[in-house]
Amino acid sequence: MNKPQLLYSVFEHDERLYDTPEEAIETAYENGWEITKFPFPVYEFRRMDPTKAIFRLVEKALEDILYDLDEEYADMDGNSTDATIGMLNAANQLAHTIVREYVPYNCEPTGNTTLWSEEEFREVVGDA
Repeated sequence: MNKPQLLYSVFEHDERLYDTPEEAIETAYENGWEITKFPFPVYEFRRMDPTKAIFRLVEKALEDILYDLDEEYADMDGNSTDATIGMLNAANQLAHTIVREYVPYNCEPTGNTTLWSEEEFREVVGDA
């Protein structure tokens, strides 16, 4: 995964997150954000972890593939095909590879905040 795992915002609930706290502060300030009190918090977010979905993804992959194969090639009066250990291992490897390389867009708060002083703020935005 090439994208940063931690992102930042000056707002506790924000859809726009930035790679660094400085970028979050600078962008918010350039967009008209006014600071009313120092120190102010910068909130930390992390990309959501898709590994929680591995078992569901493995099951879904097997189910969908076997369904499609049975629709095309199975005896219509017979039972649906059960997954073999080899099929399960292959679906597991597929799901793990996809999740490992997948970059989630959605983020969740980490609960960490950093308080920024007026001096630190000025270092980022210049003499405002």
